[in-house]
Amino acid sequence: MISIAGALDTSFLGDLDVSTRVRKSSDVIFLAANHRDDLAKLAALRDALVPNGAIWVIRPKGSADISES
Repeated sequence: MISIAGALDTSFLGDLDVSTRVRKSSDVIFLAANHRDDLAKLAALRDALVPNGAIWVIRPKGSADISES
């Protein structure tokens, strides 16, 4: 299962079978982080993952507020 946290462009979702609500036992969670404060959601999202799941943080390109590091 893939969960989406935050508002993403619907074209990004394409034909994926996703939930726009965070669901328990997610294999992957995409977090739309537009501001540094959005990163505070990471700890709570971890609890919704399967043991070997992943959280993918998506940020605006060139954002000074959130960098790759």
